[in-house]
Amino acid sequence: MFLDEVSDSMKENNFFNLIILPVENWCNFRCKYCYEKFDPDIKFMNEDVIQAIKNLVKNNADKVSKLRISWFGGEPLLAYHIIVDFMQFTNKLSRIYDFQLFSDMTTNGYGLTLERFKELVNLGVKEYEITFDGDEDFHDKLRVRLDDGPTFMTIYSHLVNIHNTSLEFDITIRIHLHQYNKNSVKRLLRRLHDDIGNDFRFSLFIRGISSLLDKDNRKLEYKDRDQFTTDLKETIHEAEALGFRVLKSYGYSVCYASNPRSFVVKPDGSLAKCTVDLYSDRGIIGKIRRDGTLEINEEKYKWWIRGIYNNNQNILSCPLYGERRR
Repeated sequence: MFLDEVSDSMKENNFFNLIILPVENWCNFRCKYCYEKFDPDIKFMNEDVIQAIKNLVKNNADKVSKLRISWFGGEPLLAYHIIVDFMQFTNKLSRIYDFQLFSDMTTNGYGLTLERFKELVNLGVKEYEITFDGDEDFHDKLRVRLDDGPTFMTIYSHLVNIHNTSLEFDITIRIHLHQYNKNSVKRLLRRLHDDIGNDFRFSLFIRGISSLLDKDNRKLEYKDRDQFTTDLKETIHEAEALGFRVLKSYGYSVCYASNPRSFVVKPDGSLAKCTVDLYSDRGIIGKIRRDGTLEINEEKYKWWIRGIYNNNQNILSCPLYGERRR
């Protein structure tokens, strides 16, 4: 079975995944549905933690065949200098120890200028996820700057500039669908078609908007699941008719948090398994030491990877919420 094969491969030690949060609970956006907690002032990952992660990678460089570095936030591009320095370091190690290096970034795209994008791609950060909440009208109501200002046109112009290069990359444009913005999403699809066309380097991921906050922040979500399913299928069909490659999330996938060799590193050096559970006692499983070794709470760690050993599909796909699925 597929899941058995995935479980076996994850138990091997030749693949390592690090999700790095280079800024401390901070973002230049204040999206209305965001679950993250933000500090009043920006705090970058300190030099001791950066060196600890470098030591971790170096300590394992002769043991891994593949290393994936994922940049997450907050907004990772606020720590652009940290990303460039770390990627230069890991590129040198990959050449010395002959392992494959992959890197991706989840970003709001506001700071992804063409100059930065070219440097990041050259350093191996070639996969991106950038979100729109519909066309300009609806997007700028939900994905706003710190001062409540608009963000759509800045992000969109960056994508058009990137499209006009010959660089190799893979950008997933994530589009949120909610009960009020179906027509706005369709306008966005047509705009993307006109300006980006059928560029195979871009793909779309269309899904329902969701908030992990309290119920007052969930008013945009569809109340009628059948209507949501109908609208989602209709929107995907329209995107495909325009020639877009649309990613689908049918069936089960295996979450990175289920992978025994995957860790989230927070700016203070604490370790987590899931980017949605960064603040609870259960979510923090240990810390990284200066020498690159890991101090891990075995009981918490085993809870997060339990799906690997019991082969439960729901838990494998989401160890945090999987047991709630029917």
